[in-house]
Amino acid sequence: SYYRAIETADYDIVGLSYYPYYHYGFNYLTSAITNVMNNQSCNGKEIMIVETGYYHKWQPDNITFDYSGTYPISNEGQRAFTADMIQTLLRYPRVTGFFWWWPEANEYGLDWNTKRVTDSWYNAGLWDNENGRALPALYELSAFAPAVVGDVTGDGKVDVSDVNAIINMMLGKADVNLICDMNDDGGIDIADINAIINAMLGK
Repeated sequence: SYYRAIETADYDIVGLSYYPYYHYGFNYLTSAITNVMNNQSCNGKEIMIVETGYYHKWQPDNITFDYSGTYPISNEGQRAFTADMIQTLLRYPRVTGFFWWWPEANEYGLDWNTKRVTDSWYNAGLWDNENGRALPALYELSAFAPAVVGDVTGDGKVDVSDVNAIINMMLGKADVNLICDMNDDGGIDIADINAIINAMLGK
């Protein structure tokens, strides 16, 4: 594979691009993330979505996948897509970065007769070309705050409550959440408890 071919390279981050209109729905995104996590050549590497975007106005005809049935091509559709994508990424502790491609695209105030570009090409920025104001999706970006490693309960710290949460999952007393899969082996077991304890001890 590609990652096996670059095993001797010195790198820290695996960067993925994701545009739903070319790369299909979120299930394809999560599959790609899982494949990277399970690839021994990428063991321990951080994963970042280094470019993504979604239209708030008309989309071109040359797309591969139409997601507008789920996320309408509108300000609200773009916002909902952004919110759902972030929640999807937060399920994976190794996903530590999220970058929107060309978010600052904004042609408000330009002479649209001579200088316009994006209104007929790429309407996926996070500013409204007609009034210059930020679109609702922009405010969703602050929700992307990668979890503290080992913080199973989401309270911002790693302590015995996180260990108890994993034990409850193992005993079937709570729904399994793969954010607790500390060693990326696809399951929740004693190895994850040990990893939590190591995080508590700063190891």
